[in-house]
Amino acid sequence: MGETLGIRDQASLKEWLEDQPREVAVWIASRAAARVLPIWWQAVLTEDWANEANLTVLPALRRLLTSSVSFHNPSDSLRIAAKRTLEGGIVGIPFKPPLEADGAARGAALAASAATAAHPAAVAAFAASRASSGAQIGLKSDAIFLASGELPDDLPLWPEEAGPPAEQWRAIKWQVDQSEGAEDWQFWIKWYDALLDGRPMLGDAGADRPH
Repeated sequence: MGETLGIRDQASLKEWLEDQPREVAVWIASRAAARVLPIWWQAVLTEDWANEANLTVLPALRRLLTSSVSFHNPSDSLRIAAKRTLEGGIVGIPFKPPLEADGAARGAALAASAATAAHPAAVAAFAASRASSGAQIGLKSDAIFLASGELPDDLPLWPEEAGPPAEQWRAIKWQVDQSEGAEDWQFWIKWYDALLDGRPMLGDAGADRPH
């Protein structure tokens, strides 16, 4: 698929992205990072090193939310928010996965962390997607979709031939529902479900506000 655009590996992906408008590159990067987000989210919920470091998936979610809306709203305020997010200004700490994290989780974390930087996010996600079946197909499919000149409205996160890690996502939602303060995470669950389906978030005010 992506071979028709010359996308074969990380280097050719970076080269292709550098020829694209920044908004396009950020859109590609945020979706690539979003596909491997469950790898990091599950690690944060289940791994001892994550618990000992009091890690949370919230910085990654905020970065992805910021970058995912920038395609349609490339305003100065969003660019400032993206810059602050990338620098850790919104959450107060730099977002760096620990060395103890396995390769897939570390790559997924780096991809989400750099989602506002476009090229680094997509390249990191390309590497991390080796542990997520079909994620590279999704990334290349997005590139072809944009190259065709179509607008990415209501586009599911995964192409038909490369389904999401549904079992892993169901496990994450179950763990979140069983956790203390589960209600505070419902915005993010609904947001990611909508991203998976390629549909807008629910229209009521309560659903549209992150906690």
